[in-house]
Amino acid sequence: MIISAETYHGQSAHEKYVYDASYVKLRDISLTYNFKKSLIQKWGIGGLSISAVAHNVAILYRDKELDADPETSLNTGNVQGVTGLARPSTRSFGLNVNLKF
Repeated sequence: MIISAETYHGQSAHEKYVYDASYVKLRDISLTYNFKKSLIQKWGIGGLSISAVAHNVAILYRDKELDADPETSLNTGNVQGVTGLARPSTRSFGLNVNLKF
């Protein structure tokens, strides 16, 4: 006897519960400035660069009905997209300094 997955689990994903969850997310930004060697050699530095970085900056496009970060999920498998008490992705900003001697 063969039992279909729908019969075994007792329910299936009905069309009214499935929708296009496409999104566009600005995940990483980095802006770097490299100082000219002629400016920094007098300080005994071989190279100097400064970078401003940001992670998980913004969600540029998503379905207005979805009031959560699309990458946040409480579970995997058939329960993807259920956020429950899952935390959103952390937004962070930073500054990097790279010195070469």
